[in-house]
Amino acid sequence: MKIKHILTFIILGIALSSYCQTFKAGAIIGLNGSQILGDDSAGFNKLGIEGGFRGVVVLSDKMEASLELLYSARGSYQKATVNNPDEIRINTDYVAVPVIFNYLDWEGDDYYRLHFHAGLSYGRLINATIQKEKIDPILEEFAENNFSWLGGFTYYTNRHLGFTARYTRSLNLLFDQRKSSINSRSYRGFFLTFHALYMF
Repeated sequence: MKIKHILTFIILGIALSSYCQTFKAGAIIGLNGSQILGDDSAGFNKLGIEGGFRGVVVLSDKMEASLELLYSARGSYQKATVNNPDEIRINTDYVAVPVIFNYLDWEGDDYYRLHFHAGLSYGRLINATIQKEKIDPILEEFAENNFSWLGGFTYYTNRHLGFTARYTRSLNLLFDQRKSSINSRSYRGFFLTFHALYMF
């Protein structure tokens, strides 16, 4: 599905959300703490912005399906140490489209406070660099497409405002094995995300 078709879907949903009880839409802004499996560093040290829009279809009283369109900054960051004097930063920027199923629980006055979710995400790489001393950007060596699984939950303080914690892990490798000069057979991205979500 092309990005323009997804945008059309979300904008149409926002326009219809006040008239249709089975469809809702919202806006997302948050922060990723990311890491790359296989880069010999630990911790979710690379911080990046994530934000965009969400469309939700109500399936039943306690089940929803959602589609998001996100800008997602990810990568890895390794500080310089005595044993390893090089500071290494991998920056990757994606347009991501997560498809998510949500289970709602803990009923409030007129809404459910907890939404547990799981799903799959497709990401299209739009920019990538490796910063280590004077290494040039190598965008052509990164895989253009990223497929991930994800899971998490959202806590709503009222029917409009929620806060999300989510874990996402790549299914495919970070580098394209046909193009990469890097020994990257185990390099996979994973990250924690914390969102603020406003549903219209």
